[in-house]
Amino acid sequence: MNDDWIKYHQLTKDRVPSPLLKEALSFVKDKNTALDLGAGALVDSKFLLSTGFKKVVAVDIVPFKLVINDPKFIFVKSSFSDYNFPVKEFDLINANFALPFSDPENFNPVWTKMINSLVVGGIFSGQLFGINDGWSTDTSMSFHTIDEVNKLLVDMEVIKLEAVEKAGSIATGGTKHWHIFPLILKRVKV
Repeated sequence: MNDDWIKYHQLTKDRVPSPLLKEALSFVKDKNTALDLGAGALVDSKFLLSTGFKKVVAVDIVPFKLVINDPKFIFVKSSFSDYNFPVKEFDLINANFALPFSDPENFNPVWTKMINSLVVGGIFSGQLFGINDGWSTDTSMSFHTIDEVNKLLVDMEVIKLEAVEKAGSIATGGTKHWHIFPLILKRVKV
């Protein structure tokens, strides 16, 4: 599995920052601390640093071979389920195509800990995969219906929630059917 992620990191290291993340930044009130969950090749982490965040924490199970040399950057090698999410810490959490790779057993606990690590007014940006996704037979991943997505949004203001289904390419080559829910959320309650 690690070799697949290393290959993915190499193939995506020159991509542009996530358009969803760029859109979400316009809703961020403070730029104290950001979390890049499933940071991959650190493209979005570098982008967050360039936008003025005082601290950017990147979490990934497989470290990218090039580390960002900046005192405001912290890399944590961890799975999502093992990461010790601090409570009410982050002004922004970016999980660009990352959370679906949480296994179904750990998804809800990870989601709850992640949301609890946002400050009130903090912004979440990321995608969930729908049940019609081309990878939906992979039992190690998490897929959701729109009703299940809506149940996750307690204590959140929905800024963006779409259901997208389309054929498209994958970074490692080939194509698949994508069924995704792009999300931009704001935490409104503790």
